[in-house]
Amino acid sequence: MQLLELGSNMGIWDWDLEREIKWWSDRFYALLGYQPGEITASYDTFMGLIHPEDEKGVLMAFESHLKNNIKFDVQLRLRRKSGKYFWYRCQGQSKKNEKGEAIRMAGSLTDINDYKRAEYEREVSRKNLASFVKHAPAAVAMLDKDMDYILVSDVWLKDYKLEGSVIGQNHYEIFPEIGDDWKEQHRLVLEEGKVLTNNKDKFIRADGSVQYLQWEIRPWYQSDEIAGIIMLTNVITDIVKNEEALKKKNKQLKELAKKLTSQNTQLEDYAYITSHNLRSPVGNITALLNLYKSDPTPENLDFALTNITESANTLNQTIDNLSELFTIKKEIHKKRINLNLEEILKQTMASISQEIKSKKAIIEYDFSQATHVHFPKAYLESVMLNLLTNALKYSSPKRKPHIVFTSKNSKKFTTLTCTDNGLGINLERHGEKIFGLNKTFHRNPDARGVGLFITKAQIEAMGGTINVESTVDEGSTFTVTFLNTH
Repeated sequence: MQLLELGSNMGIWDWDLEREIKWWSDRFYALLGYQPGEITASYDTFMGLIHPEDEKGVLMAFESHLKNNIKFDVQLRLRRKSGKYFWYRCQGQSKKNEKGEAIRMAGSLTDINDYKRAEYEREVSRKNLASFVKHAPAAVAMLDKDMDYILVSDVWLKDYKLEGSVIGQNHYEIFPEIGDDWKEQHRLVLEEGKVLTNNKDKFIRADGSVQYLQWEIRPWYQSDEIAGIIMLTNVITDIVKNEEALKKKNKQLKELAKKLTSQNTQLEDYAYITSHNLRSPVGNITALLNLYKSDPTPENLDFALTNITESANTLNQTIDNLSELFTIKKEIHKKRINLNLEEILKQTMASISQEIKSKKAIIEYDFSQATHVHFPKAYLESVMLNLLTNALKYSSPKRKPHIVFTSKNSKKFTTLTCTDNGLGINLERHGEKIFGLNKTFHRNPDARGVGLFITKAQIEAMGGTINVESTVDEGSTFTVTFLNTH
C-alpha cells in the first residue's frame, strides 16, 4: 500500500463491511489536511466531509456498485481541516462472498482540485466567449477543422438569413453555393495558418440573389495547434449598390455636362453665324445701296447690282446651312437602320467616280472587323461623302491620293476611320476651328468650310463623335464613333 501511495500520490482506503472497520492511509489523511488518526476513519466521518450537493450522487454510485457491479468512480467535494471544500476523485472495488454479498471494499482518493479549477475556468472562458460571439455587433462564426460550427453571432444568422441553431452543422452544407475558390482560401487558413482578407467580394447565393461582403478569416489555436477557423464578415451590399448608383448618376451628370458644354458651344457657333455670316452680306448690301444713293450713276448701279447679287447668294447659302443644321438638331430621334459600310462606300464612290478618276485616287477599305453600323441612312451617306470628298479636295499635288477606310467594333461603339495622304492640317493653329462653319485651312477655290461642320452635327446628334489627327504634308485621319444602339 505504501509503495502504491508513493508512486501515485493517492490516498488509500479499506473498508471491512462485515466488521464495520474502515482504514485510511497516512496519505489519505494528508490529502484532507489531517495528521494520521486525527479524525476517526469511519463511514460516518467520511459522509460528514462530503459537500451536501454531492452526497446524493456518492450514495447512488456506491449503491449501484454493490448491487449492479457498476464501477465506483466519482468526483466529489470534501471538506478539509481548514473548512474549505476541495475536489477529489474517489475510486473503489468491492470483494464479494460466495453468496454475492459485498464483504470488503478498497480504493483510492486523488486530489483533482487543480484540474477541476482549470476545467471551471475553461468553462467560464467558453461561456464568456460564447456570449461575446453571440452578442458581437458583427457577423462572427467560429468553426472547427472540419468546418463545423462551434459558435456563431446573432448578426451572422441575420445577415445570412439562417433560422434556428447552426451549432454542429457543417459550413458547406449550410452554404452549398460556396465554390472551390473559397474552399481553397479556407484550406490556406486551416493548413498554413494564413490570415486572409477581402474588402469587396461577390457572393452569389443558392437562390440567385447577390451579396457583397467584406471579410477576414483567420485560424484559432488550441495547445499551439490550429484547431479551426474564425470568420468575420460584413455585408456591404447596400453600400456597393449605393456606390454603383452614385457612379451611374455621376456618369449621367458628366454626360449631361458634356452635352450642355456641346450645346453651349453650338449656341456660340449660332451666335457667331448670326452676327458674322449673316451680318457681313447684309452690311455689304446696305453699303452698296448707300453708294448708289450717294452717286446714282449707271456705272454705280451696275456695280451695286452685281455685288448685291453675290452678297444675296452668300446670304442664301448661309441661311440654307443654318436651316440644315437646325433640321439635324430636330431629328435627334431620326430612324436608325442597320447599314452595310461597304455598300454605302461603294455607292458614294460611284456618285463621284469622275472626280476620283480625274484625281487618279487609290481608295482601299477593310470593314472585316465591323461590317455594319446602326445609323440613319441619309446621315451615313452624308458622312461618307464628306469624308471622301474632303480627302480628294485636299489631296497633295506631290502624290496620288491614297485613301483608306477601316472599321472596328467594341461593346458600346463602332469606329470608322478615314486616312489620307493629303495636305494635312496644322492642328496647333486650326485644331479648335476645324469643324466650324465656313472654316477653311487651304487656298482651295472649292473650299466652303461646310462639310465637316454638317458631318459633326449629324454624328453628334446620334450620340457619336468625330475627331481628327493630322500632320502637315503627310495627311489626316478622321475617326468617327457610332453609338451601338441595337
